[in-house]
Amino acid sequence: MFSPPLHTSPVYNQTDRSLWLHTAGPCLQEPTARLVPVRRRKPGQLLLESLLEEMEMSLRPLLLVFVLGLVSTPSTLAQDDPRYTKFLTQHYDAKPKGRDARYCESMMRRRGLTSPCKEVNTFIHGNKGSIKAICGANGSPYGENLRISQSPFQITTCKHTGGSPRPPCRYRASAGFRHVVIACENGLPVHFDESFISL
Repeated sequence: MFSPPLHTSPVYNQTDRSLWLHTAGPCLQEPTARLVPVRRRKPGQLLLESLLEEMEMSLRPLLLVFVLGLVSTPSTLAQDDPRYTKFLTQHYDAKPKGRDARYCESMMRRRGLTSPCKEVNTFIHGNKGSIKAICGANGSPYGENLRISQSPFQITTCKHTGGSPRPPCRYRASAGFRHVVIACENGLPVHFDESFISL
C-alpha cells in the first residue's frame, strides 16, 4: 500500500519560545496533524558544538601520539643513559672479526681505549637483549650490587702487553666462553667486572 510522504513546516511557539515542527499527512489541512517538538538551541550553541567536535577530531591523533610518547619515554630515556652507552662502547661487539691480537689492537683503538693504553678490556659477543637480560631473568645476584650471567657468553679479553701506556698499544687476546659479571642500573648494564674474568 502506498503511503504518501509527511509534510512538515516549522511553527514558533510564542509562549515558551520553542520551535515546533508541524507534521501533517499528504494534505496540509488534514485534521490528524500533530506538533513535534524540536530541541531548542541557544544562539551560538550550534557553532560552539561544531567547533568542539572539530577540535576533538583534530586533537585525537595528537592525544594518541602523546600517550604513545608517555609509554615509550622511560625505555627511550634508559637507552640514552650515558653509562649504558659507555658500557656498550667499551664491552660490546656483536660480530667480531678475528679475536686475536690484531683484533684487540684494532678494537681498542677504534673504541677510544688507547689514550692511555687500557690494561685489560673484555668484549662480549652476543646481542644487546641477552646482555641486558643479565640485569633481569638471565642473571643472579653476585657479590655486592653485581649480577652474574646464568649462561656463558662468547668473549674476547684484551690484555696490554706492558711497556709504555702511550700509543701505539700492544695487546694479546684471550678468547673463550665465560659467565660475565656486570653492574646494572635501571635494568641496564653499566659496568663490567674485569676482575672476575681475570680469576
